Amino acid sequence: MHNSLTIPDATQAPLASLTDLATQINDEHRQAEQALNTGLEHARRAGELLIQAKQLCQHGEWLPWLEQNFEGSARTARAYTLVAQRWPELEAKWQRAANLSIRDAMRLIAPPESAAPHVVNNSGETEWYTPPEYIEQVRKVLGTIDLDPATSEVAQKIVKAKIHYTEEDDGLSQPWQGKVFLNPPYGTSAIAQFAAKLATHVEAGDVTEAVVVVNNATETGWFYRLASVASAVCFPRGRIKFLSPEGEFATPLQGQAILYFGSGAETFRSHFAQFGWTVTVDARAGEEEAE
Repeated sequence: MHNSLTIPDATQAPLASLTDLATQINDEHRQAEQALNTGLEHARRAGELLIQAKQLCQHGEWLPWLEQNFEGSARTARAYTLVAQRWPELEAKWQRAANLSIRDAMRLIAPPESAAPHVVNNSGETEWYTPPEYIEQVRKVLGTIDLDPATSEVAQKIVKAKIHYTEEDDGLSQPWQGKVFLNPPYGTSAIAQFAAKLATHVEAGDVTEAVVVVNNATETGWFYRLASVASAVCFPRGRIKFLSPEGEFATPLQGQAILYFGSGAETFRSHFAQFGWTVTVDARAGEEEAE
C-alpha cells in the first residue's frame, strides 16, 4: 500500500500571527532539512507560510523579521517561497514532484543557462550588495545619496540613502531625482530596464549625478546605453567582492565597471583611481558610431 504525505493548503487558511507563523515555518524548515523523500513537500509548506508572513509585515519589516525569526538563511527562504509559487509548474514537469530534492526542484524551475548571457550565470542570486569602501567613495563624490532605487533594508545599513526603493516598492515605477546610487539586480531583463530608466532621467535632467555599479558587459545593449550618457568610468583592477544577502563576501566570475554621470568626472576619477583604471567618456564617439 502506497503512503503519501498530505500537506494542507496554507494559502486557504486564515492568516495567523507572526509568532505562530515563525514557529510553523521553523518546524517545516527543520523537517525539510531532515527529510529525504518528503523534503520538497515541507519546503513548499514553509514557502506558503513565508508568503503569509511577508503579507503581514509592514514596509521595511520583512528582512529584519526573517533574520530574527527564521532559523534558515534568507537564500533558503527565497528557495522555499519559489517552490511554493511554482509548485504547479513542478508537478507539470515531474510526475512525482514531491519526491524531488530541493536542489533538483530548483533546477527544474530555474531558467535555462542558454536563456541569459554569461554575465547573469555567475550565480543564482540577483542581489549583491556593494562593499562599504566603495560606498564611502560614492558618498565623497556625490556629497549625499538622495536615492537608491534598487536596494534592500539590509543594503541600506551601508548605503543610507535619503530615499530608497526595495523590490516591494518597484523602483522602476517610482520617480528618480537628484543624486543617485544604483547597483541594479543582475537579471538580464531587470538590469536593462534599470539602465534605460537611469539613462532617460539623466538625459532629462531629473538625475543630476549618479554612480552605477554593474558588470563590465560591454557587449550588451544596456551597457552601451549607460556608457552613452556617462561622464566617466572606472574599471577595477580585480573583481569586486560583493556582499551576499547573508553577509558573506563573494567574488563573481565577471569583472565590474563603475560608471559616473554628471559634471564631476574629475572628482570621480580622483576618488576611484585607488580601485583601478579610470577614464572620462566621450559620448560623441558613441553618437558617431550609432550614425
